[in-house]
Parts: sequence; C-alpha cells; structure tokens
Amino acid sequence: MTDPTQPQETPGTPVRKRGRGRQVRNGLILGAVVIVAIVVIQSASGPSPNYAVSLQDSSGASATRPASGWPLGGSVAVVDPAHVKVYGQVRNTGKASGTPSCVIQARSADYSDTGTDGVSPTSPIRPGGIWSFSDVITITNQGAANVTHVSVSC
Repeated sequence: MTDPTQPQETPGTPVRKRGRGRQVRNGLILGAVVIVAIVVIQSASGPSPNYAVSLQDSSGASATRPASGWPLGGSVAVVDPAHVKVYGQVRNTGKASGTPSCVIQARSADYSDTGTDGVSPTSPIRPGGIWSFSDVITITNQGAANVTHVSVSC
C-alpha cells in the first residue's frame, strides 16, 4: 500500500527531493546578505574623527620639565609626593563628532617613578571643538617630584 501524502514515482518522471543543495544555497544567500549589511553599516558611519592633543604650556602632546622645575600654571603640577596634576586640551580635527579615549603617562628620567591614567569627555566633541581636561595621576614610589616627562595620546 502506498502513502497518498508521499510523492509517487512513475517511470520517466524524476522525483524532486529537497535536500542539501537548498541548504547550501540558503546559507550562501544568508552569508551574502550579512556581508552587504556590514558594508552598508561601515559606509554609513562616516569618517572617523581625528584628535590633536596639546598640554597647557606645550605646543604638543608631551612636555618635559625644565631644569628650574614645572612652571606655575603650566601643564603639570606636583600635588603631593605621590600625585601630579596634568592640564591639557583635545581638539577634534576630523569631520565627525567623536568621544576620544586618552591615555596620560608620566615618568621620571630613569623610569623609576611612573604613572598612567585615562581620561575621556562625557559627551562627543564636535568637529573643530575643543575639550579641556585636568587629571590627577598617582606616581609610583611617592616620586611625583621626580617626574620629568608627561605625554598624552588619544
């Protein structure tokens, strides 16, 4: 007895079986759709912002202590034996708003006293905009007075 719900094989008529070929084709189509979606999202996000960092009394993103010590009102101030305070600005030089993550590094000449911290604005910086920051960094070995170099990278 034959099952009426199953396709019947008659001589000369091929029975169409649904199998692996359809699964492979569907997988390829899905993969292509995912790739197209990624490309569209990447191109829609626009240009990445670029950042220029400057420390308060320096024309660049790093400062070296003069022989006379850090100047008053400058980029770096010794707060106490274990801390320095760093002042600076970040300018968005790109064509899109963005929120930079910046790393501040401070060290002594022989690298025996070091400190690192990260800073970020609480909201995006518009193109051409400036974000001013100050941050207190803990220096190892109570060596804040020995710090001779500070740099900021975003």
